[in-house]
Amino acid sequence: MTVPTRRKIFDVVGESFQTDAGLPRQSVLLAAEPGDPIRLEREPSNPHDANAIAVFLGKHDIGHIGRVDAKMLAPILDRGTQYRAQVHRIKGCVPSAPSSGAVIAIAWENQELPAPIPRDDEQVQYREEKVSTLKKSSTGCFGLVLAMLIIPPMVGVVVNIL
Repeated sequence: MTVPTRRKIFDVVGESFQTDAGLPRQSVLLAAEPGDPIRLEREPSNPHDANAIAVFLGKHDIGHIGRVDAKMLAPILDRGTQYRAQVHRIKGCVPSAPSSGAVIAIAWENQELPAPIPRDDEQVQYREEKVSTLKKSSTGCFGLVLAMLIIPPMVGVVVNIL
């Protein structure tokens, strides 16, 4: 077996925008955990980049593979090469850098995925504070969406939201 690329770790871009369903990607990333499975979806008709690769966490698009990496990865995906992917680590999500970003890991065919990097203590504390604030201040339809998306996974309620 020839490995398509030795590199396994890739940054996601566009996390500050909304998902296709209109949810803030930041809210989806707030609920994400390193190790969560990722699905990649080619977007050859994307008007900005014919090599575009969308990154999905469950049913939510959280961004795209960066343009340079997408140019390398698009032909591999177009050939139907089997892969597994996961959230490798969450960037930011701390008081000094409140926006969340994602780094994903991809393993081709029979390769092993690298071990995910857990959130550090500062990220965990910041997320808990953010969720607590959202629980107290969220009302109406948007509050319901946030509650369904973020709060149940944080308090141990088993809900298939992703």
